Amino acid sequence: MDDGRLVLDLVAGLTSADAHRRQRTADEVTDVHRHLGDDDTSVLATVLVAARLIEGNKEAQEAQLHALAELAEWHQLPRTVVTRLHQLTRPTGDPSQDDYLAFLLDPSPR
Repeated sequence: MDDGRLVLDLVAGLTSADAHRRQRTADEVTDVHRHLGDDDTSVLATVLVAARLIEGNKEAQEAQLHALAELAEWHQLPRTVVTRLHQLTRPTGDPSQDDYLAFLLDPSPR
C-alpha cells in the first residue's frame, strides 16, 4: 500500500464514529509512522489532536495521546498541534494521559 492510501485509511479510522476503531487506528499510527514523511505525519498529528479534543472514550483518548507522543519522538509536530494540546484540561484524571501530555508539552528539545 502506498503512503498516500495508508494515510487516508488512517484518517478514516481516526475519525470513525466507532470509538473502538478510533482507538485501534491510533494504536496503528504508532506502528507505521516511522517510514512516513513529514507531510504525512503532520496530517496524522493534526487529525489526532483534533480527535483528542472532542474524544469522549477514555481508551481512545489515551491511544490518541500515545500516538501523538510517539510521533513527537520521531518527527517534528506542527506548532498548531502543540498549541491545540494546551487546550486539554489537566490533570486529565488518567496518569498515562497526564504523562503523555507532560512529554508533549515539555519545551526541552528532543
